[in-house]
Amino acid sequence: HGQHLILMLSDYRKPFKDGLDLQFEAKVDGDRWQGRAWVPLEYLPPGVQYANAYAIHGSGDDRQYQAAYPADPSRCQQPDFHRLEFFKEIDLKSIVPYDVDQTFEEVEWRQGKDIH
Repeated sequence: HGQHLILMLSDYRKPFKDGLDLQFEAKVDGDRWQGRAWVPLEYLPPGVQYANAYAIHGSGDDRQYQAAYPADPSRCQQPDFHRLEFFKEIDLKSIVPYDVDQTFEEVEWRQGKDIH
């Protein structure tokens, strides 16, 4: 429980930073699992408007891939967490209690875009 992978990407499948820390809490109650993650705003690109969340459970033939906004199976035969066209619009200002535009580390993101 609690394994995660956080990447900053400069382009499609082009990470420029990985191994980022994440505060995560998991709770199992009978056959029900609940997880909560606190994602620092600095991990999000400036002006982010779309997001998705994923989970992988089990192994081998019992492996299950889940997404908050699943891919259309007629367009995506295999799990692919990089398909941005399946992300949905988010409004960070509705869930973050302060001015999100003032918190982004834009310098780091600009540097990442220069790496190819």
